Amino acid sequence: MGASSCSSVRLLLPLLCLLGFCFAASHQKSDSCDGDLQVARLVPFDTDAFHCITLWKDEDFILRYKNTGSSQWSFVLSAPEKRSYVAVGFSGKGGMVGSSAMVGWSSGGKGVAKQYYLQGRSPEAVTPDDGRLTLVRNRTVAVSKSGRLYLAFELSTDRPQPYLIYSVGYEGSLPSSSDYTIQMHRDMGSRSFKFASASPSSAGGESGEEGFPAKRWHGLLSMMGWGVLLPMGMMVARYFRRQDPYWFYGHIAVQGLGFLIGIAAVVLGFRLNGDGLKNIVVHKVIGISILSMACLQVRTQHRIFLEFESH
Repeated sequence: MGASSCSSVRLLLPLLCLLGFCFAASHQKSDSCDGDLQVARLVPFDTDAFHCITLWKDEDFILRYKNTGSSQWSFVLSAPEKRSYVAVGFSGKGGMVGSSAMVGWSSGGKGVAKQYYLQGRSPEAVTPDDGRLTLVRNRTVAVSKSGRLYLAFELSTDRPQPYLIYSVGYEGSLPSSSDYTIQMHRDMGSRSFKFASASPSSAGGESGEEGFPAKRWHGLLSMMGWGVLLPMGMMVARYFRRQDPYWFYGHIAVQGLGFLIGIAAVVLGFRLNGDGLKNIVVHKVIGISILSMACLQVRTQHRIFLEFESH
């Protein structure tokens, strides 16, 4: 009995360490698509059920957006607060020149958000309070909280231009407080992007995902693997032992198929970016726990765990 208990503890320790690592990693991120928007109460519009993407991985730019009404789009850009400005704009062909951008920064504890028109490449050609973006009044704000800067704004347009442009300024180089002249950016980028017009929680799923969306595949595979086939395999082993040796072959076949489908569901789940999902960290921990317990079943010598799972 003592040896069995020690063996059980040795098996549980790696699983507990894995779960602890997942929780620790989730708290290390001040903002991500896995969690809710921290400054939702400070943003002048409803941020529920927004789409979320990692816009710029190198600079940790997180962009949330949603088609919040007829010809109305809402955006929230989140980036590390480094005493520099952050910007996100829209372009027809992916170039900076001729585009309009929203720029945000924090100075003296106060957030500032302005639209700029990029007429050229020099700082003098980037003019504040100018541009082709039609902003909804009283819906633009910049907020600094917990080491991150949040730039929120709403646009009045049928659909934003197909390219996102983004940039970040040098640390300590903020726009002038007198005329808001902006200095040259430290780095920049652009990418084509297909905006989803439907909200993530809508019945139709993501816009542009034809057929069966990836999230539904993840749910279907999880249900079939962990919820249907594995329990069926256990029932075969319990109620069909008289059909020896066919019960054993059936048990192995059903369990093996369910295990493979379950692994596919886990892999697909990690590939999803969490758009529109809440409590995704808890969801991941539950998935990892189920996968760990399924792996223990192949270790037939550890009978105590198999019996615990089966009952």
